[in-house]
Parts: sequence; C-alpha cells; structure tokens
Amino acid sequence: MWGVSGAKLPREKAAPKIGSAVFVGPNSITTKGVTIGDRDHWRAFAGQQQHPTDVKALGQPTKVRGAIDPQKLD
Repeated sequence: MWGVSGAKLPREKAAPKIGSAVFVGPNSITTKGVTIGDRDHWRAFAGQQQHPTDVKALGQPTKVRGAIDPQKLD
C-alpha cells in the first residue's frame, strides 16, 4: 500500500526466509515475509506464498506442481 498511497502510509517490511539447496528461477519475485522451504524449486512469480519443504512451485497465482524426492538427489 505504500506505493499506492503516494508514500503517505508507512512501508511494510519483512525479510523472506530461504532454506538450503533452493533453486529460485530467473524472473522470480519474492514478496515480503515469504518462507521458501529446503530443497524447493521456485520458478517465475512463485514467491508470493508459503510452501512446505521439497516441492516445485510456479505460476501466477503460485501452485505446488509436484514433489521433490530428496532420496533421488544423491
């Protein structure tokens, strides 16, 4: 709302939390306060919601499109 208000409202801030072994694709945007779980695979526009660990998330709005099996990563 800060930009829409002409900078009259206070700016809201919250750092994203990014797990380990995460792929964030090109043109991806993460918004304030988003949590990205360990071993997640995020593609364009996927950073607007919270998602569990070991998933592939993409699209607008973001949807989980599949699971990542950590046993197959070795």
